[in-house]
Amino acid sequence: MITPIELREYWRLRHLAWPERKNKAAKTWYWRNRDHKLQVARQWAKNNRARRNELDRLWRKRNPERHAQNQRRFQLRHPELFQRHAALRRARKRKTVIGDQSLIQKIYARAMQWRKWGFDVVVDHAIPLAKGGAHSVDNLQIIYADENRQKNARLDYLPQAIFL
Repeated sequence: MITPIELREYWRLRHLAWPERKNKAAKTWYWRNRDHKLQVARQWAKNNRARRNELDRLWRKRNPERHAQNQRRFQLRHPELFQRHAALRRARKRKTVIGDQSLIQKIYARAMQWRKWGFDVVVDHAIPLAKGGAHSVDNLQIIYADENRQKNARLDYLPQAIFL
């Protein structure tokens, strides 16, 4: 009868003798169990939020170039998130009225759809934040980016087209 220690030693020596076979087996196992591993990792991160944040902070400190690269890639893939957050930040800075965020998010998502269809549009404040306008659904409009640049912080500018 083979003891567990002998069996473990057999497998260790076998993996040392054929590393490419071990790598192939590991890859096969990973792809078979990928969904389960991701689910376990997400659950661990959810249950250990403080530890996860600490590990993320350490990784960002050790890998500043890769972190910056990942941020740029994410920003290019999700421009509507960054535009929405920038507008919200400006509104908070000016201490203006801030409306329902779920409705505001829908407006930014709609603008993203228009951009995917080939229109160069942005979400604009009809009454600019600089002039005391609110960051709410009633004050947001989707207009062409060129018209938004022309409008700037004026109150008297009427855009040629407003998207819905």
